Amino acid sequence: MHWEELTKEEDYQVEKLGIEDLNSCLELDKLTLNNFWSKNLWEKELKNSESINIGIKEGSNLKAMACILPVLNEYSLTLIAVHPSQRKKGLGTLILAQICKQAHKNGLSKIILEVDEENSAAIGLYNKIGFKTVRIRKKYYRNGNNALVKILDLGVFFESQPNQFK
Repeated sequence: MHWEELTKEEDYQVEKLGIEDLNSCLELDKLTLNNFWSKNLWEKELKNSESINIGIKEGSNLKAMACILPVLNEYSLTLIAVHPSQRKKGLGTLILAQICKQAHKNGLSKIILEVDEENSAAIGLYNKIGFKTVRIRKKYYRNGNNALVKILDLGVFFESQPNQFK
């Protein structure tokens, strides 16, 4: 699937990430996700032609990022992170909105993700967008926490959202 050039919204540009962004991705991963992925996994992700890796930068500073894997008729959101100093500024919403727009444009029907049941900020964001919890994966994370599996039905999403998401 082709990832179109994304449009500028307010002061932020959502753009595609590549292998040249490896160190920035590693730094943001370490800061926000406690090294969720190793350097080797990041290299594979950024080189994988099937993966969609997007971010919001200010100069060379990566403020937020997301990794998506298209699978059949859905997007699997494998990672999303926002720099702690940039939270509550709408960057997570902006990235998710762009993912939703692109999925809809590509004819996909849903977006699926897993989130740590203790991550109340992320859960709040996903619930605000319209994700629904469909199951729990017990002791899914290294720390023993459960994962909530959440799905967003894009048909319902685009029927119910204001024009800013269309």
